[in-house]
Amino acid sequence: MHFTTSVMGISENKETGTIAVTIDLQDRFIAAQWANNIVVLLNQKFREQVSAEAQRSMNYLGGELDKASSVELRQVINRLIESQIQTIMLTNIRKDFVFRVIDPAVIQDADYYVSPRRALLAFLGLILGGFLGLSIAVVRDALRAGARVQAKD
Repeated sequence: MHFTTSVMGISENKETGTIAVTIDLQDRFIAAQWANNIVVLLNQKFREQVSAEAQRSMNYLGGELDKASSVELRQVINRLIESQIQTIMLTNIRKDFVFRVIDPAVIQDADYYVSPRRALLAFLGLILGGFLGLSIAVVRDALRAGARVQAKD
């Protein structure tokens, strides 16, 4: 059983462009904390990746700028470098770089049903098992009584 199928759920609403992250745990405090932290970690990871990629691009473009001889090519490279600088600036400024939290995870009420309640399932199993056993006993008794009646005739 995987974490993403048993504990975490991710759903996307294409109409609104929102993504919902849900965590199903018995401890509702930890579930809310994990849901909020997952978004923070994803934003941090994407921010680091984009920033590192922009830095590599700037290093490459700086080398190409040194090699460029024409004024037009140097202007194009300078515009590309400027674009990468803006990207790095955005990654450092924006806390919610990729995902913006619209509604942070909240702690569910204690009465909110999250996972199977073992006591309820055991009680229902006992009732249904008793009903099934009683039904089988009644049917067997009826069949035996019918067999006795036919044997007497």
